[in-house]
Amino acid sequence: MAALNIDVDAIPEREGGDFDPLPDMDVIAQIIETDVKENEQSGNTRCTFTWEILDGQYAKRRIWDGQNIKNRNPQAAEIGQRAVKDIAAAVGHRGPVTNSDQIEFKPVLIRIRTEPAKGDYPARNKVTAYKPIGATASAATTQSTVGAATGAGSRPWK
Repeated sequence: MAALNIDVDAIPEREGGDFDPLPDMDVIAQIIETDVKENEQSGNTRCTFTWEILDGQYAKRRIWDGQNIKNRNPQAAEIGQRAVKDIAAAVGHRGPVTNSDQIEFKPVLIRIRTEPAKGDYPARNKVTAYKPIGATASAATTQSTVGAATGAGSRPWK
């Protein structure tokens, strides 16, 4: 344990601490973290993928993509499970996805769109599609540079 001794209540709030949403685009990214949370009261399970952009002017920016993978509403569960299926197909995984290692740190082409502000919530980005790299001509030209920069989808500590 490290002693910090900082009274955070005495520090003024930072102005403009949020990032503006990214423009609508298709970009190469990879999942760098997966968080699964179960709500025991509702019986729902939500999975949040943290995507990191790998190329272009937005390299290293992150996008969070939440999916309901188990839900009392069958349509919500189907939408979330279909998203996981699309991610698995984009990274070349076949068969059951039993853990996040099977889909993490594997570059894919994602489509980012902006959801407008609603009430007290600001505009935000949303991932709306997942495709294998090479699904478009522009993505195919960056495939070799992304693979070299990321160790062809391997984890940095391996």
